[in-house]
Amino acid sequence: MHDKFMVFDRRAVLTGSFNFSASADSRNAENVVLISGAPAVTEAYVNEFSRLWGEGKDVAPRY
Repeated sequence: MHDKFMVFDRRAVLTGSFNFSASADSRNAENVVLISGAPAVTEAYVNEFSRLWGEGKDVAPRY
């Protein structure tokens, strides 16, 4: 299990192991939590997204 998250308008966070797929919705044991009304928590997720984005590298196609 690994975490995924989405931040909505810096006001809410959806986080958990849930994969947005049909099998996750119907067959897998997944979890998802909606956090709202917690600006400090939301900002922590915004900061984490920025950190991860900054670690990304461009990938050039090999064709």
